[in-house]
Amino acid sequence: METIQRSINEYYHRENSDRNTWEQYCYDKAAMTPAQQEKTVRETLGGEGADVLIPLFKQASPERNILDLLRLDFVFRGPEIGYIAKRSALNDCTFSYLFSLDQPINGSTTSWHCSDIPYVFHNIDLVEHTHRPDGGNAVAKRVQEQVFQSVLAFARTGNPATIVSPIGSPVAQAAKIRW
Repeated sequence: METIQRSINEYYHRENSDRNTWEQYCYDKAAMTPAQQEKTVRETLGGEGADVLIPLFKQASPERNILDLLRLDFVFRGPEIGYIAKRSALNDCTFSYLFSLDQPINGSTTSWHCSDIPYVFHNIDLVEHTHRPDGGNAVAKRVQEQVFQSVLAFARTGNPATIVSPIGSPVAQAAKIRW
């Protein structure tokens, strides 16, 4: 998984370093067909880029919408993966999590760097972008509880595992939690 993500990051940075990845890629993916989404990815990345990245993205994130390829966190994720690999080689208690709960903006937007903060501090009710217009706040509240309890457990014990977010024992490779 890390190798796939690193390949996506490296290719994307090499080919798209001059693009503004946030504002340029605001699409309402719920209003687009899969064919329209793939066409948008191909137009954005070019044929060669799409041929390389689409299969990697589908392998790394089969549950994700193909249009999400354009909205990945390319600023922090690549360096973070490298840091986690180096840090976890030094001990058997390195933890990392990937916050991947889509936010109800622009027809459902992938999480961005720091979009987990309202969940960490257990205050999604105070942050407008976490409110689901369709009333589907139960998932957001469940994720909030998982994130909050894991952060508290980590602060208390050095291990983020809880009853609501069991992750098992850490291993030489970083243990991962995915919300």
